[in-house]
Amino acid sequence: MLAVGPNPAGAATTVRLTLVEVSDVTVTVYDLLGRGVATPMQGTFTAGEHRASLDTSGLAPGVYVVRARANTAGGAVVQTARLTVTR
Repeated sequence: MLAVGPNPAGAATTVRLTLVEVSDVTVTVYDLLGRGVATPMQGTFTAGEHRASLDTSGLAPGVYVVRARANTAGGAVVQTARLTVTR
């Protein structure tokens, strides 16, 4: 499960990801034009909850999509969450 909070975010937010098994994970933040603007989480993670801080101070105010892709033994799992950045 992927969650982002606080949302809307001012200067920073936390990305939370819960995994059911060991997975190769990439979490990427995209603007609405589909450009990757940040990668707060990347690597191999164990089962359980993982958190990463995301500095949003360099992002323009607006709506972003946070996409988590976990490559597991059973295949790829992709989840998305919406993030709103305010000032």
